[in-house]
Amino acid sequence: MSFLIYGLKRLVATAPILLLVLVINFVLLRLAPGSPLDREAELPHALKVKLEAQYGLDQPLPVQFWIFLKNAAQGEFGQSYTYKNRSVREIIAEAFPVSARIGLLAMGLAVVLGCLVGALCARRPGGPLDQFLRVAMLTGKSVPPMVLAPLFVAIFAITLDLLPVAGWHGGATKALIGPICCLALYDVAAIGRLMRGSFLEVQGQKYITALRAKGVGEKRLQVRHILREASLPLVSYLGPALSSILIGTVIVEQVFNIPGLGRYLVNAAVNRDYTLTMGITTLAAVLLLVLNVFSDLVLAWIDPRIRLT
Repeated sequence: MSFLIYGLKRLVATAPILLLVLVINFVLLRLAPGSPLDREAELPHALKVKLEAQYGLDQPLPVQFWIFLKNAAQGEFGQSYTYKNRSVREIIAEAFPVSARIGLLAMGLAVVLGCLVGALCARRPGGPLDQFLRVAMLTGKSVPPMVLAPLFVAIFAITLDLLPVAGWHGGATKALIGPICCLALYDVAAIGRLMRGSFLEVQGQKYITALRAKGVGEKRLQVRHILREASLPLVSYLGPALSSILIGTVIVEQVFNIPGLGRYLVNAAVNRDYTLTMGITTLAAVLLLVLNVFSDLVLAWIDPRIRLT
């Protein structure tokens, strides 16, 4: 079975999951206290009724959800309640590249450092370097970005005055360092621990010992055999991790005042902006499912023993 057919089948299989996620998000958002028009409390009742009719809020929930599905299938989510005269698609098109740039750079840094740390730990398990790095990884895993970001600002921006306190500054390098480091540290620890265990498992397999006995060079053995097989758990990890880091930069973007999706999502949730909240959460769900399918395809390509069923 070709990769294309397998990928298409996996995408089709994710459709019910996506529908279920959208239903849950839609219902929970409507059940939350308040409405998008609550902040307009001074409006006359007649005008409020007119606005509800304009936004379709006077329709039964099933009707509202059906309208949302039809529009979402065409990439339309309507006008934002919070940001007047701006469509949700315009806001996502403006904010997503910002979050994607930070998220991709952070994940790239995390993969490189995590693989390096995992390989160093696996070279001499139980040694001083291994013990030190394991403690460092455990510490990094225990400090979430929401805690690290304010500390980073306090130390490197306020105390040392090496970086700007906040702001996008047109994507300048100095403005990127703080968010990228805060997002990457957590995944460096996770990837490092994952790769350490994977390297140790692969290195202990009999065929690796046989290749060493046949005189295969250590560099070739590490790159062509150990790294290739040890990377399989990493590929599985990267699918959901990448989607979460692209969308889940909420606290970091708030701390560093970055105009990404995370900041818009917080404002939308606070203001009960149904259309913007659903637009961003729908994008997050689609990214998660698509990246999971892509990671499965990469796994099948790396390891031919994985059957494309």
